[in-house]
Amino acid sequence: MKSSSHLALSLKMDEAGYPGFFPLLQRGFRVKTQVGISVRDLLCDQFKISPEYLADRIKTIFLNGQPVDDVEKTALRDGAVLALSAAMPGLVGATFRRGGGLASFRGGITYHQEALANAGEAATVTIKLFNLLADELGPVFLKAGIWMAPEVAADFFRERLDLLEPSLRGVEVDGREIAPAEISTAWKDSPAEGEAFLRVQG
Repeated sequence: MKSSSHLALSLKMDEAGYPGFFPLLQRGFRVKTQVGISVRDLLCDQFKISPEYLADRIKTIFLNGQPVDDVEKTALRDGAVLALSAAMPGLVGATFRRGGGLASFRGGITYHQEALANAGEAATVTIKLFNLLADELGPVFLKAGIWMAPEVAADFFRERLDLLEPSLRGVEVDGREIAPAEISTAWKDSPAEGEAFLRVQG
């Protein structure tokens, strides 16, 4: 995944350090996929999340700010923003729960599929994980690798390195080993139009 347009950061980390990434997972990170892939295929086929987990645990899904009910028929376009949440409490949670009995009350804002003329082309999708899913699915995406703007990565590590460092066992930038203290400045030579790729492994 190395190219002149992005900088790749690889971390070796104990599991105890994963919660330190929760703010980044909630803010949103990017993944690479294809235009026209369904929400179900992105999660279950590309990232190997079990269909049972999708059905039983991911209760609320928003695509571009609109609630999604049918994960198999809802396709993604380049630049889409996909927010995932476990069950939310109260009436609001019940109303936005996909396939729930109160789904009809939000018919005017429920996501409706649009025609996609460029299916199969490369796409970048932003994913946001909320509540329990940040803990449960965060490691899945971090181990596979996530993308973000270099300045987002720099700000995140500048603010969170003290929390993450006790769990770090190794840091590499583009295959070159560096000290954890250098992470916050590792992005300074990244092209302005480039991206930062982050992978976290045990």
